[in-house]
Amino acid sequence: MIRFWDIAIGESLQTLEDHSGWVYSIAFSPDGKVVASSSADQTIRFWDIVTDESLQILEGHSSSISLITFSPNDKVVASGSDDQTIRLWDIAINESLQTLEGHSSFINLIAFSPNDKVVAYSSADQTIRLWDVATGESLQTLEGHSGWVYSVAFSPDDKVIASGSDDQTIRLWDIATGKSFQTLEGHSSSIMSVAFSLDSKVVASGFTDETVRLWDVAIGESLQVYEYYLDLEVSSVFNRYSISNHWIVEILDGEMRNTIWLPLDYRLSSTSYYKGIIAIGIPFGSIFILKLEYESFILSRSKKVLI
Repeated sequence: MIRFWDIAIGESLQTLEDHSGWVYSIAFSPDGKVVASSSADQTIRFWDIVTDESLQILEGHSSSISLITFSPNDKVVASGSDDQTIRLWDIAINESLQTLEGHSSFINLIAFSPNDKVVAYSSADQTIRLWDVATGESLQTLEGHSGWVYSVAFSPDDKVIASGSDDQTIRLWDIATGKSFQTLEGHSSSIMSVAFSLDSKVVASGFTDETVRLWDVAIGESLQVYEYYLDLEVSSVFNRYSISNHWIVEILDGEMRNTIWLPLDYRLSSTSYYKGIIAIGIPFGSIFILKLEYESFILSRSKKVLI
């Protein structure tokens, strides 16, 4: 079920239903017109968020689908399943292009490079694997973390990968060589999420110690520490809204303000953000979408730079 809400009046506008199991992951298409959802029912569903139409269903995994993400060019979707495989799907023809195997445990994350050519994924084996999207060829295995790798992000300039781990470190990797060139330390617990600023110069990291830290990529130094607890990925610090302790919060000038409380029935299991729209997946096959005022920014030494 997908719900559309009018924030101004606090009423539900539309309800879409189809999944027969828990919704584990939600992703917006790069143009913001389609939302995809993956579920314990072993399907991926696509929805037009303007017309409410169910566009297509992808099937092929043999277990729950815990992760889903679009390629930046909007042509391919990657899905990660408890069957220990990643599938790459051609959205136009509704078919599986590649099945990527190699990890021996469940998939923690999936990320595409900005140029659409590489997909990265990781699991509990402490490595990050890079694959060629077009051929399905294994390109590199990044090794160095001593704990589970929970998060990976490509820099917008396609030169660097950031990874966050249970070993309480963030590593920066040169994509061309596969070598780690910075190890960032400062968190006192697992790094659950990492994200780059649009200029590729700053990395944000968080969070089980309830902090978000900003780092200078070139010199590996900490720029700023924010005491946030974010339920959304840490990339949300580069946007205006996030979710913290069951509230939709607004982040302005480095400060957080509770805006909308999420009732018990709407506590999240997955989230996705696109230009003022937050999609929240909750148990029992439900998704609801909040439309908010949009303003994007990146945090820096001066806390906020409008873009």
